[in-house]
Amino acid sequence: MGQDFRRAAENCTPAACAPRAAAPHSTSTSEFGLSSEQRLALDCFEALLKVVGLAGKVEDKIRRDIYELQQLRHTIVHRASLADRKLVDACPWLELIPGGRIFISHEQYRRLMSAVNKYVPLVIQRATAIEAAKKNP
Repeated sequence: MGQDFRRAAENCTPAACAPRAAAPHSTSTSEFGLSSEQRLALDCFEALLKVVGLAGKVEDKIRRDIYELQQLRHTIVHRASLADRKLVDACPWLELIPGGRIFISHEQYRRLMSAVNKYVPLVIQRATAIEAAKKNP
């Protein structure tokens, strides 16, 4: 299991998790069968959790909000808070323009942090359920 986890972690590098255009004949990009679209945000993290038996379902709203958070964080840190074409294409619902400055409203911040605050307990709940099942087979 350690070697599988290491391989999965190696496939979730920042370069591997960068947004990519979907190819019409999308193929697997790793031994874990992850397409390039699946190697983003939660999908990448869930692939790591799968190796240790902790993967599970995540609501689409939480998934999208954490994806948005990932994309915004990358642009704020690496692009001096200026929207680039990748961010504009990755998150069209933000209605940003390339070169425009990114501002995070209080409402947006609360929404994005709420997604994180819902996801973390979900993973903890999975781990707790697995431990409980081990104690009471």
